[in-house]
Amino acid sequence: MLVRRCVILHWWDYAWLGSLHSERFLLEATVSLPTLVERPAPADIYQAMLHQRPRLKADQQLAEWTFGR
Repeated sequence: MLVRRCVILHWWDYAWLGSLHSERFLLEATVSLPTLVERPAPADIYQAMLHQRPRLKADQQLAEWTFGR
C-alpha cells in the first residue's frame, strides 16, 4: 500500500500540482472529498480518498480495480 501511495502522490505532483491545472485539481479534490479543507496537502487528499473509497464501493457497488498485477 505504501508503494501505491508514493506512486499516486508522485503522479499528482507531476501531472497536476506542477502544472497550470493545480488550482483545478485542488478545487475538485476539496469539493468531491467532504473531509478536506481548502488548499489541502497531497497527503491529506490521499487520506480523504482512502476514507471515501469504501463508501463509494458500497453505495455504487463498484468492483475493486487492481493495477500492476
